[in-house]
Amino acid sequence: MSKRTPIILLAVAALLVVGGLYWMSGSDSGRTDRRSRLADGRENATTESTTAEVETASGPQAADAATVAKLIEQYGGFTTSGAAVLTRPTAPGTDLEVLLKTNLDGHLIEGRVRTDAEGRFAIPQLPRATGYVLTIDGEAVQTFRQEVAVPTETAVELGDLYIDRYYFLNGKVVSSSGVAVPNVEVAAILPNNGQTGFSMRGSATNAAVADYVSASTTTAGDGTFTIRLEDPGILYLRARAEGWAPHYRPDVYVGAGAETDITLSLTRGVEVAGVVLGRDGRPASEVVVSLFPNSRRWWSQVKELQTTGSDGRFSFRIEPRTNRYSVRVTPKDGVDLNRNFRLPLEEDLVIQLPGGATLKGRVIDVDTTQPIANAEIILMLRGPGGNQWVGAYQKAIKTDSYGVFRLEGVGIDGMHSVAVSAPGYANFMGNQWTRNAVYTSMRNVKFEDGREAELPDIPLKRGRVVEGVVRDIDTQEPIRNATVTVNDMMMGARPVQTGPDGRYRVTDIGDRVSLSVKAEGYVEQADNPWRGVELAADQEIVQRDFELAAASGIEGRVTTGEGSPVRGALVRLQPASRGRGNWMAGMRLRELYTHTDSNGRFRIDGVPPMKVKAEATLAGFESGESGELEVVAGTDTREVDIKLVSSATLTGMVVAREGGVVEGARIVVAKDPGNDGDDRMRRRWMSQGTPVFTDSKGRFRAVDVPSGDIVLYVEAEGLAMQTMSKKGVAPGSEVKGMKVTMKPALVITGKVLNESGEPMTRAWVRATLTGPTDGESSTQATGARVREDGTFEVTRIPEGSYELEVRTWGWGENRVEYEPLKLNGIAAGTKDVVLQLKVKE
Repeated sequence: MSKRTPIILLAVAALLVVGGLYWMSGSDSGRTDRRSRLADGRENATTESTTAEVETASGPQAADAATVAKLIEQYGGFTTSGAAVLTRPTAPGTDLEVLLKTNLDGHLIEGRVRTDAEGRFAIPQLPRATGYVLTIDGEAVQTFRQEVAVPTETAVELGDLYIDRYYFLNGKVVSSSGVAVPNVEVAAILPNNGQTGFSMRGSATNAAVADYVSASTTTAGDGTFTIRLEDPGILYLRARAEGWAPHYRPDVYVGAGAETDITLSLTRGVEVAGVVLGRDGRPASEVVVSLFPNSRRWWSQVKELQTTGSDGRFSFRIEPRTNRYSVRVTPKDGVDLNRNFRLPLEEDLVIQLPGGATLKGRVIDVDTTQPIANAEIILMLRGPGGNQWVGAYQKAIKTDSYGVFRLEGVGIDGMHSVAVSAPGYANFMGNQWTRNAVYTSMRNVKFEDGREAELPDIPLKRGRVVEGVVRDIDTQEPIRNATVTVNDMMMGARPVQTGPDGRYRVTDIGDRVSLSVKAEGYVEQADNPWRGVELAADQEIVQRDFELAAASGIEGRVTTGEGSPVRGALVRLQPASRGRGNWMAGMRLRELYTHTDSNGRFRIDGVPPMKVKAEATLAGFESGESGELEVVAGTDTREVDIKLVSSATLTGMVVAREGGVVEGARIVVAKDPGNDGDDRMRRRWMSQGTPVFTDSKGRFRAVDVPSGDIVLYVEAEGLAMQTMSKKGVAPGSEVKGMKVTMKPALVITGKVLNESGEPMTRAWVRATLTGPTDGESSTQATGARVREDGTFEVTRIPEGSYELEVRTWGWGENRVEYEPLKLNGIAAGTKDVVLQLKVKE
């Protein structure tokens, strides 16, 4: 090696260091300059700047316009234009910074402008060169970058450039007394774990999966938080911190101009605790325990989830929105187990895993009788008592190479349904609706501890194909990108999209199919998901074409009673009539919603031709709705007016009749249904309104209280359920000094028999207080479901005289109808009441 080599290496290293420092200083300078420009304000949407920077010993320095002009004269010049378009939903990208940048002959070339009110931009002339990069940035968008090819023309039109926007939710977390709570985890949760519909498979596989959190953050010292989201829509907000009950805020709309100032209030809540025991009666560890509310909004409710430790225990602190809950226990092996309960709990839950029986089965090809490997099976097993609606869902299991599946740890007394799917085959379902041979046989399967029970072979048919074209009903032109979905309540939905020719194709279809078809700007078409459409038996490929009618829009305004616009109100549609016949229409309308802008205006597109109502909700106001709207296909409904009035607040105290305040009492405030006993009971079970709890001094404070006649539903551990009415609450008023006196809890027990003296099932006993009452304070109708052995127990009622009424239900042609039965003068505390029904003649 030459003696000069180290000197040469040192020189090269020095040059690299100097170059690196130059590059770093130049980059930092560019970033700092850019940040300062973003922070300076955006008064002029068309402000433009063209600069050229030249390398010097002290780093890059801005050159005057003459430098740029010389480079343009030497290499030629070009101008650049385009438009920024925000996605989700599509809108012009106004007031964004656009930067076009490259290096040329040691000069840093930059063209910088801002987008105008239509999202358009025009960058003045720059010298023609390679390596240009276009960047578009702003406060609420994802940074957009794109390389620009060497221009051959004097003007480059980039067209529409689509940029993803961000949406921000700002708010504050406080205690029930209004004190800011720091270090609270606030999470944005997609309802139903992001699924678009209910299915047995989804329920089975997601039981032990945590809620789908799309974004989360932690509150600052003053309780404030900001969540950044990428997609608009409706979601839940969850606030959770050690020592507090998690608080959920449903129906939070995320979108441009939506409500951004949200207050979440934490309470200490109530505790739900228990222990999971194994088959041997010992504590079971590593068992996932999920806690679900059983309410009218079961399809979108979030859940709490824990895993048991070595002691098998679990403990949830919750802020209940209903008094009915379900615990789902998911062991590593064996079946899942559901347990329903009501709040408040008088003792810890004890849940024992099923015994040691084993269930075996086989899946075969119906034509060849050959076994089918890798078929997926979803089983629903009935729990103790035979309640078919509250079963133990089993997570999906698969068949082996011999088509056989085995399920150990079965120890309960029956089966409710089985669903099987396999590639190339039509889904198989055995349940009370299909009533096929497999279902009939599996109802007779008996499970015994330590023994193996076997199902009959489950036959699968080769799947058929349904294909067709989706067209515009008026023009008969094919509709591109329409979504055709196969709806399957057991196994879940399968969507496909139409191509440029409007054609679709779905495979693995059985004898019936339920399809729904959606396309932007058109009315959705959907088969009945329960019955579906029966396909011709002799066709392997079935042609089904769809013609979609243009959808209508509804637009209007939400204002206060004084006529001021209401910004950020959530506007949703619902059927004008809410009977059973409109259930499917109501499910489809759930997806149609929007929010009001700064002028209180809203527009909802894609509305089917039917009678609907528009409902508006916003915190601090009572919900309001429009009158009945007759939607005509292809015709917009305009000038829909919705009035909102400010909600009231209410404060009071809960005491026990025997003396002392009641801490932790749960109070729900709702509109008083008057003398409608059915609605009184429905409102308590469904827990309309947000619950509040009494503090250590028995005090409570409720907000968002409706005006007019209201009723308070009050529950507390060891005391009778109580209601209290208040008439004439004025909008926006503050009602003070409400006092609820709770009485000791009593029960009425008995048995319901049929005409032959056998225990009745599928029956309900309702108990209504007939006297005495004390002024405005009374107890609403309550009741109990009849158990499998015909017994019932109406619990937590105060002293007094009651009327007992038996109601039965059933389905199908073989349903037996009974004469109405009411029994008066039953005192609270009465045991072993016999209620015997007679068949209606």
